[in-house]
Amino acid sequence: MDYLTFYFIAGAYILQLIELVFLPIPSEISIFQSKISRMDNMDSIIYTKNYRRPPVMLIIFFIISIIYFVISPFLHIFKIYFLTFPILIPDSWFEVTHIIGTTLILFGSLTNFITVIFLRNYLMSFSSKHKMSVYNKNFFRISRHPITISMYVIMLGILIIFPTILMVLSYIIILIYIHIQIKNEENYLIQKFGREYLLYKNQVPRYLF
Repeated sequence: MDYLTFYFIAGAYILQLIELVFLPIPSEISIFQSKISRMDNMDSIIYTKNYRRPPVMLIIFFIISIIYFVISPFLHIFKIYFLTFPILIPDSWFEVTHIIGTTLILFGSLTNFITVIFLRNYLMSFSSKHKMSVYNKNFFRISRHPITISMYVIMLGILIIFPTILMVLSYIIILIYIHIQIKNEENYLIQKFGREYLLYKNQVPRYLF
């Protein structure tokens, strides 16, 4: 792997770390779960019925994410292939795949960062006296989950640069898990915002189509 690709990947990881530490925006489900102790009876019923996730699933998701973002690329860089089962590609494709992968990582990282800034500013503009409404501006006009899409793009870029069977399987599992989580989150948003979110849901696709 060339140094430029390495710097792009490292930069993307650092940018994600900055977002997590300094610009945290939990999903509605995460916010909902973190406030369970302060819920009224109806919200507690909704939570218990639809959104409780077994801790084992979260642990598995965390482990797979570590494998995808850390362990598998590390093994690939140091050519430790017996655990990752690399997908063989022609040498002539090497430069092309790295350019494509790096471009996807850069595009996904910038889109993710910009979307987080927009959404964070919107959320911070509300006080306890104002009722929050559905955010449908900027990238949220194109997709109901632009941050998730940007993460998918980043992950795809990493997969193209480090093409292994282990990465492909991890990618599929992560996509399935996040999709299930998004569906649960949208069920909560429908109950929270009612007709407003249903209208938004009918106008804007979940992803891009």
